[in-house]
Amino acid sequence: MREYIAVDGIQYVLLEHNAMHEITIMREFFTEDIYPIFLVSRDEDLYSFVREVSELAWQLIDFEERPLKLIFEEPHSMLATEALDADGYVHLMKIKDQTLSSLLKKYGKSLAIVAVEGKLPGEFGMVSKPISEKLGIWLSQFQKQGRIIRLGASDSIKVIK
Repeated sequence: MREYIAVDGIQYVLLEHNAMHEITIMREFFTEDIYPIFLVSRDEDLYSFVREVSELAWQLIDFEERPLKLIFEEPHSMLATEALDADGYVHLMKIKDQTLSSLLKKYGKSLAIVAVEGKLPGEFGMVSKPISEKLGIWLSQFQKQGRIIRLGASDSIKVIK
């Protein structure tokens, strides 16, 4: 199941976590590096994607008030290659917005988004209208004022945005 969300000129594809095989299909249509960004609403869900979360990472997650995207250089070894970017990193967005977080928890399935330039061929279905609407608002806020931070081994940090 896939759904398109257009936000400020960027097209996002919303996928269920179990649909990672669609990333392979998408990579055939686009030349840029296409990778999923996993939406994480609960702290314990981070461990599905990374082996360990350092104290520094928890501080960033806890104290950053703006929308936050974290890029972990050391993803969980159980992740499929479709879940990683070209460098082998995993991208996570920690959802702190209470309404969106609550909607994602009620939906009960992990979701990921993929930013693409243009639409993909094929059918798509609604994941959940309230989720996609609220996610569109949240992504717009992220594009305007969000932070992107890459976390490496030994607590190395690179602020990208």
